[in-house]
Formats: sequence, structure tokens, C-alpha cells
Amino acid sequence: MHRWAFDVSSWNPTEEQFARLLDLLPPDEQARAKRFHFAVDARRTVIGQLMARAILIVGGYLPSETIWHQIVMQRGENGKPELVSPTAPGIAFNTSHHGSWVVTAASSSCANLGVDVARVDLPKSQTEDEDFYSAFDTCFTKSEWAYIDRGARVQKLEEAVDAMDLGGRSDVGRRGRMARFHRVWTLKEAYVKAVGIGLGLDLRRVEFGVGEDAGPRGITVALDGLVLKHAVMEVADLDAEHPVAICRIAAPDTIEDSLDGQQTSGFTFLVLDWDTLSRHLERCGASL
Repeated sequence: MHRWAFDVSSWNPTEEQFARLLDLLPPDEQARAKRFHFAVDARRTVIGQLMARAILIVGGYLPSETIWHQIVMQRGENGKPELVSPTAPGIAFNTSHHGSWVVTAASSSCANLGVDVARVDLPKSQTEDEDFYSAFDTCFTKSEWAYIDRGARVQKLEEAVDAMDLGGRSDVGRRGRMARFHRVWTLKEAYVKAVGIGLGLDLRRVEFGVGEDAGPRGITVALDGLVLKHAVMEVADLDAEHPVAICRIAAPDTIEDSLDGQQTSGFTFLVLDWDTLSRHLERCGASL
């Protein structure tokens, strides 16, 4: 399995350079990128498309003779990128971007794969915190909210300690709660992307065992109360503000052995800088 990450906040291409990168993508993806109002949104989208193609070639998931313009992708019904050509049975990949990061993962040992990254943004006030959480009230189960909140006493104690450490200004306790929220949210997004359902699913049907509720194999996921043994969930932090989650779904005929024991603790992404990514693109036959 390959996991790549790219920090777009540290990348400032010239207009000419960005135009050349756009030309590497098919017309529909070029049009999608050009519709964004903010340059950083367009950059995240373009880098995600470039990384999705490069990881399949550099990672050895496609025939060795495959070059850049032979790769054809399309978006499925729910917007998930799918490989059309060349034919590569058993390959799963996915891309996500938010905040400063673009992440891509690919594997040949699972039937479906989803990845999601999110930036932890803290509202200006605690009142706005509650408005934010209220908007997601129907997205999490009681158990998941208990993990996010970690109990009123713990939260109040954290905030009291934080206030003493920060001269009366407390945001560490609030940030911890928001970070736990986003860890569970990225897990839900990664699962939804892996199974290709779309956000029409009642997210309370999908419950994650995290923290003290995690099972012996790590994070568990249950659908309608039934633990899914064929799904492996992982979550980690790219940095202090960006949790990232991966969901891998085993093929139906390999549920017992293909993913069992593959849960890892503190899994990592290979962070690429522009020089490294550009070398990968050139190796794939992309003309920069």
C-alpha cells in the first residue's frame, strides 16, 4: 500500500507552471479546477488529480509500460475517481484534500479504499462551537458524541487548566474536542468514500469504536449495530491541525484473511515536496 501527502500551503507555482500542470489533465478536470474562485482550491484539486495518476504508475499498480496520457479516469455516480484505462483489476485508490493537505492512497490488497483529510478549524467563541456541533447532531451516535465530548467534568477540568496556562484564554480544551470531532468525521467520510454510498446515508447507522470503545484490532466500524470484520479503519494526524483517515474494504471472498491483522498503530503518509512530486510526474511521462 502507498500513502502520499502534499502540503499545498508550501507550494506557490507561477501562473505559467500551473497552466502547464492543468494541461496534463483531461478537459473535464481542467474545467472543474478553473471553476474555483480561490487559487488554493484549484491547486488542491489539480495536485490531487496529478497524485492519483502518479501513485498508480510509480507504485507499480499499472503495467510497467504505462505512460501518463494512457491513463483514463472518470468520476463515478458519487464523484469518486475510477480508473477506466488501462485495465488493472484489484486496484483501489482514493484522494482527498482539505486545508493545507492533499492525500492519496493506493492498494492492491483490498476491494475498495477511501481516504479523507480535514482541517481542524476552531470557531471564534465557545457559543459558536455549540452552533457548529448542533449542525452535526444527527451525524454521530451517542457513543461517538461521548468520545468527542469526553464527559463534561473532563472538559471543564481541561478548560480550567488551560485557562491557568494561557493567562485566562482557554482554547486547548476546545481544540481537543474539535480535534476528536474531526477524527470521527474523517473516519465516516473515509468509509462512505470506500463503499461509494454517498452522503445520502444516515451516518448514525455507521458507528465507530474509538478511544475506550476501540476493539482489540484497533478502531472498529459497525453498520446497523453489526461490526464489519471486512473493514479496516485507521486514523492519524498529518500535523496538529489535520487528521487523516483511511478505510480499506476486503473482497467478499477474502474477509477472513486478507485484512485481518493489518491494522497499524500510527500509520504514516510519505510527505512529498514539489521537487519529489515533479520527478515522479516526469518518470510517468508527464511533460513539465
